[in-house]
Amino acid sequence: MLHYKVVVSGRVQGVYFRAFTQKSAKKHHIIGAVRNLEDGRVEVIATGDENNMQLFLQECHKGPIFSGSFEK
Repeated sequence: MLHYKVVVSGRVQGVYFRAFTQKSAKKHHIIGAVRNLEDGRVEVIATGDENNMQLFLQECHKGPIFSGSFEK
């Protein structure tokens, strides 16, 4: 199992990024949490197997339409 903490910056609040991330996590059998940070970024805590985690992280990197950039 892999465990990641990812901080996503850019246009991630007000564009349904958390809902997008939760849907992607469920799809890829990832468990964890996602929350808005006070500075406008979003924090994702994720645990899952290597293959599913890679797919999940790729989707987080892409994000929903009009979202921002990815930063680890």
